[in-house]
Amino acid sequence: MTKSTENIEKKIEAQLEKLKQLKAQKQAIEARERTKKKEQERKDDTRRKILLGSYLIKKMNANEANKEKILAELNEYLTEDRDRQLFNLSPINDIQEKKYDTFEKEFKSFEEADSFSKRFLNNMNVFTSIKEINGLWTLKIAVEEFSDHYIELADIFYNPSYEELHTDDEDDQWEPDFDSDRKVTDVGLNGYPSGYDTSLTNRY
Repeated sequence: MTKSTENIEKKIEAQLEKLKQLKAQKQAIEARERTKKKEQERKDDTRRKILLGSYLIKKMNANEANKEKILAELNEYLTEDRDRQLFNLSPINDIQEKKYDTFEKEFKSFEEADSFSKRFLNNMNVFTSIKEINGLWTLKIAVEEFSDHYIELADIFYNPSYEELHTDDEDDQWEPDFDSDRKVTDVGLNGYPSGYDTSLTNRY
């Protein structure tokens, strides 16, 4: 190998080594960028959860019905006792010992199911869900066995006449409007209107 060829070989080796170092630097930069991106995503996710939690806590404090509904959802969602303690929920073992029945009722539209839920379930302290199944909207609740409202809820869901009877009850609450402009007839003690000529009523 000539001196000239040897010098060229050394230059090639030097360039290859430099290229190797540049590739390593590039990989290191890309790794840092990926780590930085993941860290930012983690921070964004944490902030998102904090903001959502703050919103839900504010919503719970503003309305008792919202609070009970959110706690009912957390009761189903949280499976670690240390997490459940943060919301004063019963230990998971106590929950698992309880038995629940699922009540379902089908409706032709979401609006119909939602209206039924608001009319009859708002004061029952139960978590409701409405889902579309096979073209019908199904209103569903989970009811603890032997709970205070178990029988009443069963009647609401499975008595075909319940809604009709309840509507009749609402109609029975109608009261006459005594402040209207309609003419009121003054009836005397004899059962006839005031000023009525009774001279002919006892002819026979």
